[in-house]
Amino acid sequence: MKPYFLFLITLLISSLISLNSHRITRKRISIYKNLFDSKPVLGGYGHPKPSDNLSRKMIRLVKEDLESTLDISKNEAITIKQYSVKVVAGAFYKIEFKVAGSEYEAIIFAPLPHTHQPPVLEALTKLV
Repeated sequence: MKPYFLFLITLLISSLISLNSHRITRKRISIYKNLFDSKPVLGGYGHPKPSDNLSRKMIRLVKEDLESTLDISKNEAITIKQYSVKVVAGAFYKIEFKVAGSEYEAIIFAPLPHTHQPPVLEALTKLV
């Protein structure tokens, strides 16, 4: 009996909403627009941020790997454009940077602090 009752209430509410849709559509759209514009996807990367101390620290911690992979000198300047973070059991940092006239995207995994493991360069992609 209860599932049927809930179905009837849901049907009633949806019909009332459709009757008043001309009044609430604009409001409903703005609510969803603000929801998706302001918050990152759960389990996904957050909104891109400009370079700061955290992104520079992550690059510095994997700089040896970058130098050997990209075959650049230790004196080559790395300019960070932006980065975003995805928090899982640790954190993934997606960092876009420019070095030696080319642009790259590095994905760096930083394990949880209690593991006492250093960050690891997971992927490196050359951007067009």
